[in-house]
Amino acid sequence: KVIGFQIIAGIGSGTCTQILVFAAQVAASSYDSAAVTSICIFLRTIGSVIVVAVLSSVNSNILHSNFDRLSSTYPEYKVAIQRVSENQSLIGKLGLPQFLVDALTTAFIKGIRGAFIALVPFSALFALSTFGFKHIPLRKFREATIH
Repeated sequence: KVIGFQIIAGIGSGTCTQILVFAAQVAASSYDSAAVTSICIFLRTIGSVIVVAVLSSVNSNILHSNFDRLSSTYPEYKVAIQRVSENQSLIGKLGLPQFLVDALTTAFIKGIRGAFIALVPFSALFALSTFGFKHIPLRKFREATIH
């Protein structure tokens, strides 16, 4: 089920990513095509870095608050919760009771869900920024860039 969603997301983002660069190239003059391509890719990379940093911070803050709550609720498992917070693959290997495994799994799910919810404003900002684009019809023939 998860892999199916990843495939759908990959196909969707993969088809959109190059189309934006292509649209910018078409809108620019032939002489500016290389510069426009570079700027588009640079800004996409900077945007990705900023979004990943923000979403990682959101995920981390949610996880820490959930782990702190679990540590105060179950002080006898504080060391195990700390180890799981550093390495999530230990959830099933430490011999923890099922209620704690479920609580730790839920904490990770809440962190990822919070990051996806935080992604909504970035997506909305991106969608709103497209409304200012001027429609430029596609050229049927490409101009020579080297004379």
